[in-house]
Amino acid sequence: MAKKAKTAEALAEEREALLRELSGQALLIEGSCFERSLTCVRKDCRCHKGEKHGPYCYIEVRTGKKKRQVYIPRAHEAAVKGGIAQAARVHEILQSVTRINLELMRLGVYGG
Repeated sequence: MAKKAKTAEALAEEREALLRELSGQALLIEGSCFERSLTCVRKDCRCHKGEKHGPYCYIEVRTGKKKRQVYIPRAHEAAVKGGIAQAARVHEILQSVTRINLELMRLGVYGG
């Protein structure tokens, strides 16, 4: 069965709903979260015998062309992961709004 084309009005309503959802994404964090175990500087520490400290939570973020790792305390780990999920949702919304706008242009709503 062929997919029924949406009207310009339905597309505009869908776009408005997506844009409203976008405004609720306030904790955006773009990056990737990972855990790392560490070895300390004390020579007699157990970590030098294979029992490393951690694991500790980090996020890798991009600043311009550089990447850097930021330590995340356990108390903030869930919030950071939520912020990363929000960033992924924003990307999905951007793709959907782009698709809608292109379809609206195809229907003659925008452009010359």
